[in-house]
Amino acid sequence: MIDPKELRIGNWVAPMAGEPFQVAYLQRIAAKDESKVWVGVADVAEGVSLHMPEHLNPIALTKETLGKCGFVQYEDALEDDPYYIVDNPIDFNIQLDDGFYHFKGSEWTHGRPIMSIHHLQNFYYAHTGKELEVNL
Repeated sequence: MIDPKELRIGNWVAPMAGEPFQVAYLQRIAAKDESKVWVGVADVAEGVSLHMPEHLNPIALTKETLGKCGFVQYEDALEDDPYYIVDNPIDFNIQLDDGFYHFKGSEWTHGRPIMSIHHLQNFYYAHTGKELEVNL
């Protein structure tokens, strides 16, 4: 389940059944006794569909998904060496530390772990002002 307050347009999420998709819009539907947020995806072939956030899962951050976000390691890197984006003028590195990925600044890692692609997208945007390109 994903907290809808964590989502932005462009975030990648995974439905319980089906392929991951990019959030196209967020819609609040207010009923008399409650207010719900729906996550929408607009697909050219499939049309528009709505998903309840409790039926969506985050996409885990792994070595493979970091690669799909444009991150690489140096050719002779060790497993826990930082990942970086090639030809990125902004120094933005992610490092594996105690089994979790963290933003790496200078010679230290800080903050809570970055556990999913949508968290990485939001963190990247907050620190760079640019959208992270994701190719799933």
